[in-house]
Amino acid sequence: MVLRRDFLKLGMAAAAVPTASESKPAAPRSLVANPDADFDYIIAGGGHNALACAAYLGKAGYRCLVLEAKATLGGNTSTEQLTVPGFLHEACANTPGGLFRNNVRKELELDKFGVRFATDPAELSSLMYFSDGTAQQVWKTFDRTVQDLSRFSAKDAARLRVLYKGLSPFLQAVRRFNGAPIGYAPTVEESLMKLPDGPVWVRRMHQTMADTLMQEFESEKFRSFLTYYSTINRQLPYREHTGLDSLDQYNSRQEAGWVLVIGGTSALVQAMARAVEANQGTVLANRFVTGLILENGKCAGVRTAAGESFRAKYGVVSSMHTNQLVRMAPEALGPVYVESASMLKPLFAEMLFCVHFALNEAPRWKVGDQRITCPAVQLIGTLEDRIRQANASLEGRVYDGPSFLQVLTPTVVDPSRAPPGKHVMKFEVLAPYALEGGAAQWDEIKRGYADRLLARVRQHAENLEDQNIIARRIVTPLDIEGRNINNVGGSCHGAAENYAQAGAMRPVPGWANHRTPIPGLYQTGALTHPGGSVRGEPGRNAAWIVLEDQGKDINKIAAVS
Repeated sequence: MVLRRDFLKLGMAAAAVPTASESKPAAPRSLVANPDADFDYIIAGGGHNALACAAYLGKAGYRCLVLEAKATLGGNTSTEQLTVPGFLHEACANTPGGLFRNNVRKELELDKFGVRFATDPAELSSLMYFSDGTAQQVWKTFDRTVQDLSRFSAKDAARLRVLYKGLSPFLQAVRRFNGAPIGYAPTVEESLMKLPDGPVWVRRMHQTMADTLMQEFESEKFRSFLTYYSTINRQLPYREHTGLDSLDQYNSRQEAGWVLVIGGTSALVQAMARAVEANQGTVLANRFVTGLILENGKCAGVRTAAGESFRAKYGVVSSMHTNQLVRMAPEALGPVYVESASMLKPLFAEMLFCVHFALNEAPRWKVGDQRITCPAVQLIGTLEDRIRQANASLEGRVYDGPSFLQVLTPTVVDPSRAPPGKHVMKFEVLAPYALEGGAAQWDEIKRGYADRLLARVRQHAENLEDQNIIARRIVTPLDIEGRNINNVGGSCHGAAENYAQAGAMRPVPGWANHRTPIPGLYQTGALTHPGGSVRGEPGRNAAWIVLEDQGKDINKIAAVS
């Protein structure tokens, strides 16, 4: 196992961007082939976006070499035995996210390469507990969920129905924007402003999430319910341009539920690797890229920590963090790129604190007189609690008040992740990376904090006594940083997705369309548009640009026969 510090030693809102007229795509570059190349393209990194890019290029007939630094593929899309042998835990990503529904899954024919999805046959999607102990069941049908919520406020229930229905044009605009490189689709704002009520939705989008919830809902329970969904994006509740985050994320969870990849997200990554290999590609692990080969003004290949050199006929696609690229080739990238890249910030104050458990049996949750199992449970506070939690993180403090704690038990719907009859469970809560006294202090306080979280959960589950717990593994923001060199500051997304670091600003203004100042060097991964989460779109968008430079149209190549 690679320890966190050893590995490091080796080496926002979609609309909040300039308009298309301000970010026109750069003209395709002419390519000069390298006759001494081993492969057509080299992909630096083996995360799901890098593999998606390689798979698309393979479909176009190009031989790709994927080089992954660690012994296993996936980056943050990785399923690992974190507690005891035989129990499979999600190290970072929990679900297939947007990839379950977007074009990437269909175009790369991932189902053909072995991806299988699991859903709970029950009508219940997830379960919430408000800070006063009241249980709220979230059903797979919107109407049933809102009907249950109406007991808190019939007026708010009616308002949520109106907003949910009216959200459709916004969601369509987001999908168009995310599904193309910067400059190749209208921004969300441009799409909305063509509609009669567009200015209203643009205003909602650009204000703070707290403003939207305070304006639209009068019940504390409704505000609490929707506040939870904003924590999925890890945005501060009072930050501008987050006004539709809660509704957007609620729609995603309501429509897709808690869909899981059978065997864990690593099974998704393995299917992508098979898609690469099916088109003459090669995937190699334990190849940590530490340098670029620059010849005649272009990127001609890479070097690894082991001293190997790999050459590309046409170019290199990097899924490395920009700070790694800057260290490798600061002069070739130029001072403007270097300075702008150095200004990238992680997810502000809040990262993830996780506790992984191996269990003898699944938690039995208390809902009135019933005892039920559920793959996803949330313990939530009020909007005011969320603000207090965010402020505590900004000050470097762990928040012990009613926060937003997520409890996932994927083995309820996918028993393949544990020995027969056994289960895995995961706690996730937002917490600061930089504690008062420094991030290293996490090693001193993590056990006590994990114990306090478990005590909270035990109030709602009757069978989480010590004899049910086989083992546990605590993962702090410091550990998350150490498991992947791209997780700067403990951020699984590489950098925050706020106004200054999203869309045409990501990762560097002027270079958001996956090209770089170095000819033959492209960028993909969570640090490129449209950002983090399991979606594959950064990989597809990067392949779009690479193929355009070859005079090819990705939409024709991607069409499934």
